Amino acid sequence: GDPFIVMELLTGETLADVLARGSVSALRVVQLMLPIAEGLALVHDHGVVHRDLKPENVFLATSDEQLQPKLLDFGIAKLAGGRAIRLTKNGMTLGSPSYMSPEQARGEQVDYLSDIWSFCVLLYKAIGGKAPFRGATAHDILDAILLHEAPPLPLGAGVDGHLARIVLSGLNKSPALRPASMRLLGQQLAR
Repeated sequence: GDPFIVMELLTGETLADVLARGSVSALRVVQLMLPIAEGLALVHDHGVVHRDLKPENVFLATSDEQLQPKLLDFGIAKLAGGRAIRLTKNGMTLGSPSYMSPEQARGEQVDYLSDIWSFCVLLYKAIGGKAPFRGATAHDILDAILLHEAPPLPLGAGVDGHLARIVLSGLNKSPALRPASMRLLGQQLAR
């Protein structure tokens, strides 16, 4: 009669582990992220916003020599449309600063468009080798997100103008100007 949790046992490594070992081709990054885009589209269909997309939360599970990317850690996920959860002691919005959308960084209402932003930051970092918004402190990173545009992705090594435009489209400061859905973004990447 005691409550318990059952979780899937996964073998593999995170995308962060893979990226720490060196560069990954743009094509491979897109291949790895397409199942994540589909998974996010499904949770968005149910009104859930992940709010903490980052390489550490993308797990590359291996089973019978097959690779299956999995999205982990829905610990700060929420239903779309509500206000961001804040820590009562210091007023800091929850999430990983480098991957926060401008609206999440400001503590405003977030929805699936915030996850689209974070997904594109993750793509940018995985493809370009570094996050588009950087700083010495979390405050500096949030300032960069709020005040600066993402620098262009370096072309070459599998990154063409089409892929760069797709990634940068998700990094628009205005949520209304980002891709209309994660499913649409995934379709654009698949092409």
